[in-house]
Formats: sequence, C-alpha cells, structure tokens
Amino acid sequence: MKYVFNGCVVYELDTGETMIKGIRTPKSLYILKGGQQECYLRKNDENLLWHRRLGHIRFSQIRKASRFKVVRDLPYISIPENTICKPCQIDKKNIAN
Repeated sequence: MKYVFNGCVVYELDTGETMIKGIRTPKSLYILKGGQQECYLRKNDENLLWHRRLGHIRFSQIRKASRFKVVRDLPYISIPENTICKPCQIDKKNIAN
C-alpha cells in the first residue's frame, strides 16, 4: 500500500497495477473504492484497531494518550464492553505459565 496525501492506493505486487484507491476522512478512516465493493470501519473496530496499533496496551492507557494528545490523530477511544482480544488472552496465558 502506498500512502498519498489525502488517501491511499493499493497496488498489485506482481504487475504494479492499481487495485484499489481510497480517500482518508477527517477521522482517519479510509474509504476504499475499487472493483465492486466499498470498505467501511465501524467505531468499535476502530477502537480495536488502535489497540493493535499501539502494541495491545490497555484501553484506559489509550484513552489517557488521547486525552493528553500524545499520539497524533488519535481519536477519542471508548472502552468496549465484553471485547476479547485473542492475542492479549494468549499473552496473558503465556505469562501465567
């Protein structure tokens, strides 16, 4: 994926052909347009995306980083209820052993 100022372009690795183009919204959401489908990200998915981007830190720490503007373009993150992050669960299991 190659990033452009206000969007992104996804190229086929073998041919270099443009597969999908997308625009970036003010809330750092990429709306991809190409072929027959469009891709949107739900708010709950965005919370988990930032959780993964920031190395699986706790949501309370992500909210603190958002409040103090430590990470550029980090939106307000709400703490999702009943959300299980499988990599975090596996890591907790490995630490306990």
